[in-house]
Amino acid sequence: LMSMLHWSILGIALLVSGGCLALVVPVNKQLWSPSYALVTSGVATLVNTVLFAVTDAGEMNPMPRWLCVARMGGLLGPLRWLGSNCILFFVLSNCSGVLEHILRNVVWGHPREEQNIVFWFQNSVLMRRLRFGRLCHGPYDSCAPAVVAFLVVEIVFWVLVCGALYKRRIFWKV
Repeated sequence: LMSMLHWSILGIALLVSGGCLALVVPVNKQLWSPSYALVTSGVATLVNTVLFAVTDAGEMNPMPRWLCVARMGGLLGPLRWLGSNCILFFVLSNCSGVLEHILRNVVWGHPREEQNIVFWFQNSVLMRRLRFGRLCHGPYDSCAPAVVAFLVVEIVFWVLVCGALYKRRIFWKV
C-alpha cells in the first residue's frame, strides 16, 4: 500500500506541476510541450495506480471487498493476461509490427504487396464481406472504420493468446 501512496503523490505532483507550467507554456500535444508531458505523465501514473489497486494489490495485501474490483469475477483478467506477457504482446503485436511484417512476407503471387494474408483479411474480409468498403470511398488504408475494426480484431486475438498462455503459466521474460 505504501507504493500506491508514493505513486499517487508522484502522479498528483506531476499533474499539478504540469498545470502550473501550462500557465506559461501551453499544453500542446503536437509539440510535446513540457506542460503536456507533465500532465500526461501525471494522469498515466494515477491511472496505473488505480489499475494496480483493482487488479494486483488485493492479492498482495488484504483489502476491503468494496475496494478490490479484481474479486468481481475476473472483470479485469484480460489486463492481467496482457500484462503477464507484455513482452510477447509488444514484440508480436502492431506495437512493433514483427508478426505483421512476417505475415506480409508470406506471399502467393504477384504483386507481393497484394498477395498476402494481411492484405487478404483487410480487403476481402473487412472491406467486402463485412462491407466496411461501402462506408468509405477508397482503399482500406483510407477507411477509418475498417482500420479500427482490424485493430479491434488484433487486440481480441492477442488477449486470447495471452489468456491461453496465462492459464498454462507460460510467461515471456527478458
